[in-house]
Amino acid sequence: MAPAKPEEKTRDAYRFLLPVPAGSGKELLVAEERQYSQSLALTNLNSDTIAFYVSSRAVSEKAKQALQNIAERKAELAKTTASRQEEERKVQRIRDEQNRIRQNMDRLNSGSDLYKRYVGQLEAQEGDLEKLFVRIDALVAKEREQKESLDAYMANLVIE
Repeated sequence: MAPAKPEEKTRDAYRFLLPVPAGSGKELLVAEERQYSQSLALTNLNSDTIAFYVSSRAVSEKAKQALQNIAERKAELAKTTASRQEEERKVQRIRDEQNRIRQNMDRLNSGSDLYKRYVGQLEAQEGDLEKLFVRIDALVAKEREQKESLDAYMANLVIE
């Protein structure tokens, strides 16, 4: 026989009323349950934290799948961001090189062979810059699309 609720609650104990005839004893089974919940801001989780929760036995299978999906999306976004940053570094290197060439050209006679070679290098670099700008624009668009997709996925994610 298990009572539905205690007769009295104190800070440290629950008191149950159980009639027991004199000289005898009864066993009283009481089950206590606690519900635990935890909230996480998914946008701030790094890959190590996500891996920790994915490997945890306390996390439901549905939550693990959602976290794995988030980790994969974040990894793709990071890859795109790294590619864009590398292309931007290439642009900066070309600009630095162009500045160096222009400084050298200022000291040369415009009819010299070296001056003409520098003009050819600048023309080639301008073509390279145009191609880099096209790639950077495409990567920025892809990055924005991936971020919006990740944000939408997390905003609509419900795990129970």
